[in-house]
Amino acid sequence: MRDGRLERLRGGVSGVSWTLQHGVLRNGGRVVRIQPGALHGRVEDWFNESDTVRVGGWAADTVGGRLVDDVLVFRGDTFVYSGTTTVGRRGLPFGDTPPTEAVRMGFAFDLPRSLIDDGPLRFFGVRGGVASELGYVKRFPWRP
Repeated sequence: MRDGRLERLRGGVSGVSWTLQHGVLRNGGRVVRIQPGALHGRVEDWFNESDTVRVGGWAADTVGGRLVDDVLVFRGDTFVYSGTTTVGRRGLPFGDTPPTEAVRMGFAFDLPRSLIDDGPLRFFGVRGGVASELGYVKRFPWRP
């Protein structure tokens, strides 16, 4: 929301609202358990623009060689965004895929500053009934 008006988010919004409570993610009747290390990824970079912050990183089941279904973003425990991985990345492990081959496990989300506030921001990769919180580079300013 900005100046009391809803903002249109860019970058793969699914329109599905999620809740985060006691190590469980929910949307409607769907329950997804958070299991540290089951999925992998990292929030690696961000770029400040006048009204938004573009946040980038990657998420995947690197051992099984499978993409995540969604990347969820929370400000604290409040859901603010859902997107998908659409950016090709090389040099990361992904099942039996050679590291020279690009895999669409990267993401870049434009988040309105009004949603970010002072954070913290938490990012979760979701695949099926499992989710894992992504890692963060040390200098990420909204790190939990």
